[in-house]
Amino acid sequence: MKLIELNINRKLRCVCISLFLMLQLQSHAQTAGVLVIPKPQQATLGTGVFTLTDTSSIIVQANSLEEGNKLATFLKKATGYSFPVTTSVLTESNGDIALSILPNTNNTIGEEGYLLTVKPNQITIQANTTTGLFYGWQTLRQLLPNKIEASQVVKSVNWVIPVVAITDAPRFKWRGFLQDDSRHFFGVDATKKLLDLMAMIKLNKFHWHLVDDHGWRIEIKSRPKLQSIASVNANCSGRNSGYYTQTEITEIVNYAAALHIEVIPEIEMPGHSVAVLAAYPELSCTKLNAPYGGPFSVQCAVGASSDLLCAGKEATFTFITDVINEIAPLFPGGYIHLGGDETKDFSRWTQCKDCSKRKTAANITTDLQLKNYFMTRAAGIVANQNKQWIGWSGVETNNIPPANGILQYWEPEVSTTAGAYTTARAGYNTILSPYDLVYFDMRWIDGELGDTWGPAIDLNTAYNYEPMPSGLTSVQQSKILGVEACIWSDKITNENDKEFLIAPRLFTTAEIDWAAPGKDYNNFLARLYPKYERLDSLHFKYRKPDPGIGLLITSQAITNNKVDSLYTYTFSGYDTGNLAVTFSAPTLPTWLSFNPATGILTGTPTANYQGPNNVTLRISNGISDLDQSFTIIVGSNGNGTGLLRNADLESNGGWDIWGGNLSTSCAQSGNNGIAFKDGEAGAEQIVTGLQSNTAYVFSGYINSGNTTIQMGVKNFGSSTIQTNCKSTSFKQFQLNFTTGNISTNATVFVYRASGTAKICADDFDLTPLIVNNIIDQKNTVLALHISPNPASDYIHIAYDLKNESTINLELYDLIGAKVSTIVQNQILQMGNYQEYIPRNNLPSGTYLLHMQVNGTTMVKKIMFL
Repeated sequence: MKLIELNINRKLRCVCISLFLMLQLQSHAQTAGVLVIPKPQQATLGTGVFTLTDTSSIIVQANSLEEGNKLATFLKKATGYSFPVTTSVLTESNGDIALSILPNTNNTIGEEGYLLTVKPNQITIQANTTTGLFYGWQTLRQLLPNKIEASQVVKSVNWVIPVVAITDAPRFKWRGFLQDDSRHFFGVDATKKLLDLMAMIKLNKFHWHLVDDHGWRIEIKSRPKLQSIASVNANCSGRNSGYYTQTEITEIVNYAAALHIEVIPEIEMPGHSVAVLAAYPELSCTKLNAPYGGPFSVQCAVGASSDLLCAGKEATFTFITDVINEIAPLFPGGYIHLGGDETKDFSRWTQCKDCSKRKTAANITTDLQLKNYFMTRAAGIVANQNKQWIGWSGVETNNIPPANGILQYWEPEVSTTAGAYTTARAGYNTILSPYDLVYFDMRWIDGELGDTWGPAIDLNTAYNYEPMPSGLTSVQQSKILGVEACIWSDKITNENDKEFLIAPRLFTTAEIDWAAPGKDYNNFLARLYPKYERLDSLHFKYRKPDPGIGLLITSQAITNNKVDSLYTYTFSGYDTGNLAVTFSAPTLPTWLSFNPATGILTGTPTANYQGPNNVTLRISNGISDLDQSFTIIVGSNGNGTGLLRNADLESNGGWDIWGGNLSTSCAQSGNNGIAFKDGEAGAEQIVTGLQSNTAYVFSGYINSGNTTIQMGVKNFGSSTIQTNCKSTSFKQFQLNFTTGNISTNATVFVYRASGTAKICADDFDLTPLIVNNIIDQKNTVLALHISPNPASDYIHIAYDLKNESTINLELYDLIGAKVSTIVQNQILQMGNYQEYIPRNNLPSGTYLLHMQVNGTTMVKKIMFL
């Protein structure tokens, strides 16, 4: 972590920024070893580097020609070198790369492993299969400087690769990721982009969730209504319409195959089928005096419907046969996923005449047995296409899948591990997808974009998942095929949000599936840092690391009466290549100077530099540079001499007091407080030097016994506000208010409202209302979370109301001008609410979010980068 911290010396008004190199990037390379994800099984770093040049060639055999051509095409984009692919003999001195299939099988690396040797004069990649060669050059890809991912030629880069020897093979053979196209249709380009990322980190199974209650996304020529009706979401807010033609399916499947990724389609049944029933309602169950149910429409709401495909009608199985027979040739892999979960509500089957007849004919009595019958027949249709079926947990009976299927567990980790243990011991294959660890549609942290029905999943939580149940024999362990992460699209409305939720969490899945057991999170982070710059080059809109991982920059205004500004940034990642790094500052305001040896910025700003001051720091390893930009806000000095601050009333503190006097016995702190003794006692003070259109808090300590006192503010550009205070000991009371368009003054007051007992008031304060937490919840707001979404140009706000409340949400800039009104005088019921503030061409900088709940105002700082 690198921390740049701006400290304020109020007397000298001097800005000092200290750069602490707590984790130098050079040490990242040393501690992490080979900066590759997933971590290779064995890797030994040597001395020196291999350098790609414009004379380098790729040497192949006939059986490695295809991978050689792929590697040449990939390397040419950023380097501009031609990389001729040839079958000439590799020599020790010509700077070439050789790819070859081993003449004798190497059992250590298996079908997907590889041997990679980098010497100063040559590189060799060997494997038992072309898949192994592909993964070998994916590792080589990550050993190159990050700019190798660029889509156009990058000049002035030394394309160096560290000398290393790697022996590598995956831990699990199923290394998967699921994309849900039913709730949100992503399309061809977005899907290819995801496949590209999967290939780089050696994931090999793309589970394609193509159908659900919310949309059917694959063309079935024998059933045209699936396209014209089941794929249309025109009436669903936040959802979109569309489907993949069979030509597009083939395009994507072939694209994935070139990346050594197998595509597994999922066709849900008997539940999650409302979109089918919208197109073909005759496939639903009979109901009273009707041959089928409905009317149906493509589902908009989140969640599973109780409507199922009818298990009693033979037409249902004819439909399934037609669909599977069309789909199977499009997907040459060995699997079709049939879903089969979330069908605990069998009310439709229970009242269905056809289902009752089916039970009698099949000699079964329960709906669970009928579901088993349904899935067994569907599995047989898949088997007729020479493929194996997969089902979600919930389709099994006592952890045993019907018809020898593969079970994919999605329950929480504890249940998934226990179920996988039992299923593997029974001899059946399992895939593990516990929703509390690998459902990446869940938010990263509370308050951010993402689903909320499961727990938040941060990077550390995702990384530390160990999928293998303990106590299994080696044969039983082989039944644990691997881990598959998922991105469900219930809360996703665009591609950027999907990418924000996926990356970099998907790197943890790759690590779990490929690398040897054992966790070292710091080592993983050190290998992850370089991938951020690669993701930038790939235009993948990933989530930036949390503050504390990378570079944290904090800048504050240098005066008392201006709000401060908080900025947080992180490095996008940098691979030092084992070279020393240096720091410089290409962009500095003239009042700042930078010492590259000590890493300290110093300077004294004058009034001429009020407002934003841009700074750029640069880190370099002698080959490439990485810039980090941020802004320092310099506040105005202000003339608020009358601004009330912690008034202890030693000399009246500017108060006009009547009916009372100053007394040390009434002091909360300091020498004096106001002692009110008479029935008409009170005090006022005019406060000057306020900012217009700015939120403030007026507070004071009151000790009134059983007597009521009024504390309030008036003459501030709006109506008088006050609160009744009563306390048997000194207690702080406060009011929030916002000055008007031209108001720079306010009058604060305390009045006796009733009673004759002695009242004490002291330690008054009036300050800008800038807080990290809500000042006064008033039994209305349970929580308020604000988070910038780097993937989209908006700020995400989430809040929970504890009861019915009137809400106002407004955005202001730092000088107090209103930027926009988000919510205006809305009466909202108890519950969770989310708002999104679009940037709308606002300049980068800090803004103030004013949230008013039942008259209580709170202000939070937010930032657009």
